[in-house]
Amino acid sequence: MRSELQKAFPTRYIYSINLAALQNNATDYDSDALIKEDRHRSIIGNADDQVEEICRDLAANSKLKDGFHAIGLSQVFFAQLI
Repeated sequence: MRSELQKAFPTRYIYSINLAALQNNATDYDSDALIKEDRHRSIIGNADDQVEEICRDLAANSKLKDGFHAIGLSQVFFAQLI
């Protein structure tokens, strides 16, 4: 999805949240292994811990300091984040 958004909005900063990448300090969010692990974590992971981790990650990103728009693929999880 990230690459599709980058094509559609080439002048916008696109930031993907991938729990597997965050926890493994990886930068290749589009690798098949990380996508598969991220899906797995979204099913079996602790939602409260995931929201906390994502909030820390977003707060640490200086490019988002003035606010951002978000797209959530898992509406239940995303509702907790908001």
